[in-house]
Amino acid sequence: MFYYYLTTGLIATLTPKVFLLLVAVFFIFEVFTDTSMKHWLNSFIFAILVVMMFAIGGNYLFAATNSPYLWMAALFVILVNILFFIFCVWYLHKIGLFNRTSSEELLDSDMKSELIADKRKGNSILDKTFRWLGIYLIAFKVFSFALPSIFPLLERKAIDQSLSDIDDALFVGYSIGVVLPYILVLIAAGFLYPKIRMNSFFKNIQVLIGFILILGIIIELGNFMILSPI
Repeated sequence: MFYYYLTTGLIATLTPKVFLLLVAVFFIFEVFTDTSMKHWLNSFIFAILVVMMFAIGGNYLFAATNSPYLWMAALFVILVNILFFIFCVWYLHKIGLFNRTSSEELLDSDMKSELIADKRKGNSILDKTFRWLGIYLIAFKVFSFALPSIFPLLERKAIDQSLSDIDDALFVGYSIGVVLPYILVLIAAGFLYPKIRMNSFFKNIQVLIGFILILGIIIELGNFMILSPI
């Protein structure tokens, strides 16, 4: 059954939101990285967070379906979206959207490379904070976007046993299936970043991804406020 859960998780990455986030991760994680070691650390922590959110958060949510405190989860989702919006603004600033000047455009390629590399170092407390916050928020987004696809598995399990008896293998297997494509994309990104991070097309896609994510947050918050009983 574990492999069945894992395969279902893999299929879940083909759903629109999860797949869009899979593409976005490739472009967003570049701003977290100035060394290959840091990239592999970021990727490892991201993968662990996704699995833990399903293993712990998934069990809690479905065990607390009828809990009077479930409204707290709704408030948490709103908070996460607000923080993700702030992160996206920082991300757009980090890739240089808000501080491009005419003088910068006149720099020769070597000076421009040094300037952008300096922006990528991320040694300030603010940059480190947004680095870890961003990794957590993106992991949570993967969790929340992929969660609806687990409902058929839960319904199948519920035929044989109650929700409270759902084993961890379901959530762990499913989460590993979801996170595997992300791991593969991040492995590829680790080798490609040094070659493409200076490419203008790559940077334009980074900007586009940032605005798409902000638009998605606004739409999600609007829908959530309409549908939420809070």
